[in-house]
Amino acid sequence: MFATGFGALIGWGWIVLWGDFIYRSGVLMTVVGYIIVGILMLFIGLVYGELTSMMPVAGGELAFAFRAFGPKWCYITGWVMAVAYIALAMFEAASVPHVFGYLFPEVFKTMPLYSVAGYNVYLPMILLGVVLGVVWTIVNYTGARPYGMAMTIMTLLFAAVGFSTFLAGIAQGATTSQYAINMGANLVGELPPILGLSLVLGLAGFFYIGFDMIPQASEEYRYESKKLAKLI
Repeated sequence: MFATGFGALIGWGWIVLWGDFIYRSGVLMTVVGYIIVGILMLFIGLVYGELTSMMPVAGGELAFAFRAFGPKWCYITGWVMAVAYIALAMFEAASVPHVFGYLFPEVFKTMPLYSVAGYNVYLPMILLGVVLGVVWTIVNYTGARPYGMAMTIMTLLFAAVGFSTFLAGIAQGATTSQYAINMGANLVGELPPILGLSLVLGLAGFFYIGFDMIPQASEEYRYESKKLAKLI
């Protein structure tokens, strides 16, 4: 259950866009924006924790909306969540091949098909995104136990890689003059500060919503209500 919330909350979607934030918004506005959104999401997380401890049932937001406002607003909430998660699935299907394109360009950046907003789309990337989408759908459909095991393994692996990258960055980057040069060159981005901050505020919250997986799956796990709130 912890891996479900932590893994989905931390994720790696923010890593895919972090470079764009730095170049367009600058280091300063990127950091400030994430701090502001983090504080806002903290209050939303407290609300989720309170409601989940009261109603530990599958459906999460739908159950909350039904209890508070009735079937009409529950129906509207359901459609909003459906659109949000369809968009999220599309983003994940594109972001994973995007990362593999950086790691193995000789394999994944071949056989170009078309361009969207200046970005080239390649056949190997599409095939990888479709395969991963099908595999993850099967894992989710199979049940909570295999999903939980897969999520735990991936979360631990991600944490290990992330921590190792952080240590390597400190050891190799912070001790050189290039570190200060890069920081100074990107302290302010291409956009004016207010526009740069608005860009971060509009997108950063998208990468903080992983904790909403816990109320949705709360009925499948035998946890005390207070533990669910603490997990969130």
